[in-house]
Amino acid sequence: MVELQNFHLATFRGIEFNKVLILMELQNNYISQLYKRVDSLGFDFNVSSNLEFKEFMTHFNLFIQNHARSEGFSNAMETIQVYNYTLLDKLLNSNVLVAAEELEIAIVYLEMLVTQSQTRTNPQVVLLNQNISILEETQLKIIEFLEGLLLLFRQTHLEN
Repeated sequence: MVELQNFHLATFRGIEFNKVLILMELQNNYISQLYKRVDSLGFDFNVSSNLEFKEFMTHFNLFIQNHARSEGFSNAMETIQVYNYTLLDKLLNSNVLVAAEELEIAIVYLEMLVTQSQTRTNPQVVLLNQNISILEETQLKIIEFLEGLLLLFRQTHLEN
């Protein structure tokens, strides 16, 4: 376990990390809704037996796991009310970007699933394909916000 006295913590004046938490909570709601839809697709043999759907599920589940770790990490940062460049960089690179990569891979497989004739007209698959873009947009906003915080932290640190 890392001992906190070894970290030199700095607070950000005027920056609300709470915005990332709100986005992550919103993303949790999207994930929950999409997972219900995905779960119902598991009962459709034409979809669930499809290799692309299985690959989508693998990467979508990895995305969810990384998102959950990101959210827990973010909540811990809010609790202590400090922001540290090293912690933000670790959050971005070890969890948020990894989650985004897994989501992108999941989307590729979902797009392949949508192009197949036996699943193309399945309304649940079509709706899933449309709704997954909300997750992607939210993930990009989280990345942009964290990158902005890191840039601001770097500039503030260099000025001091």
